[in-house]
Amino acid sequence: MSTEQYLIYLLKSFLNEKTDVIPPPESVSLEKLYQLCQKHNVAAIAYAVLSLADMDEELLTKFKDAMVGAVYRNTVLDSMISEVLDQFESFRIPYAILKGYRLKQDYPVPEFRTMGDVDFLIKEEHRMEADRLLLAMGYEKDWTMGSTWTYKMAGTTLEIHTKPAFGNYWNQVNYEGYFLKIFSRLNRRENTYEMLLSGEDHFIFLLFHLAKHLNSSGAGIRMILDLAVVLKKHLAELDWKYIKEELQSIRLLEFSEHIFDLCAELFEVEVPFHSQQTDEKLQKQLLAYILQGGIFGFERPDSIRRLRNGIRAGNISGDRRIQISAGIKLLFPGRKHMAAFLPAVEKHVWMLPLAWIRRWKMGLKYRDRVEHSLSGFTENVEEARSQYLLLKQIGL
Repeated sequence: MSTEQYLIYLLKSFLNEKTDVIPPPESVSLEKLYQLCQKHNVAAIAYAVLSLADMDEELLTKFKDAMVGAVYRNTVLDSMISEVLDQFESFRIPYAILKGYRLKQDYPVPEFRTMGDVDFLIKEEHRMEADRLLLAMGYEKDWTMGSTWTYKMAGTTLEIHTKPAFGNYWNQVNYEGYFLKIFSRLNRRENTYEMLLSGEDHFIFLLFHLAKHLNSSGAGIRMILDLAVVLKKHLAELDWKYIKEELQSIRLLEFSEHIFDLCAELFEVEVPFHSQQTDEKLQKQLLAYILQGGIFGFERPDSIRRLRNGIRAGNISGDRRIQISAGIKLLFPGRKHMAAFLPAVEKHVWMLPLAWIRRWKMGLKYRDRVEHSLSGFTENVEEARSQYLLLKQIGL
């Protein structure tokens, strides 16, 4: 058994709340297992299962420390989010909570579902009032371009969205327009200003969010576990006819079928439907891509993602052509992308060169990020080509 296989075993045991746990076999290094858990932010979960195995507790010190840290951070986070919600309620700002902070309650131990940020959805008309309240609470602005503004305080990051999605992403689908319709389907929780996204719409959004990250830098095993958790908890109550029709309409059905196959194989959960033809080789390639990149794919060179953009814009063959195309995309992104740097460009295309100049200036300021994006630009074409073909095969 490999380290990766044993990690999957631990996550499956946690999800299914198994108590008869086998300790790591000799082929699995605890140090390598810990490093892999840290890459995917699941060390607390691993400890919960390993502590049930017949093992010397001293061997699990790092895992235990991660678990204690996760519980502490979760307690602090809950307190801080409670204060934010109190302010939103006091000033009558409607809000919805998305992704991790919403779905952690479905985990066998909610405190072990760690997260780097908390996602809120509000309407554009409440943007500045929410901004004023958060600054008054002591939060500092970290990013204020585009439809997502981020705020930080005491190790906590808030992402305040006015759009659930931004841009087309892939498949020539207007995902931004589709998810904006979510606003019209929100229902207010009684006696509060919390706006609730239906279980069906939130699950569709989780699949989209996973697809977006896989199609960009990457997504770790925890995002797959998130979906498996929801499936295990809510499979019987969700309207799968509606979900399937919606996924079909936004061209995510094929992708979702592959993800459901993976959930069923890895975590032994029931799924609503499978892909028409299970491809074990493709499934192994997808799992390797997920495990290799870490929580958001940042363990891989960023140049691979950039080079994939060059393949999309040109031909899959010809290394030099791919590199040139990717370089042009990197220097001169499209209007939709540049709206994050200069919002006015979305309505006034003639301002695009100004947005590019603004972005280039930021590149000079954050030169290390640029160097990271270019590192391996000549060596990683074949890997970019391989990833492109994999993503294409799963419907992205």
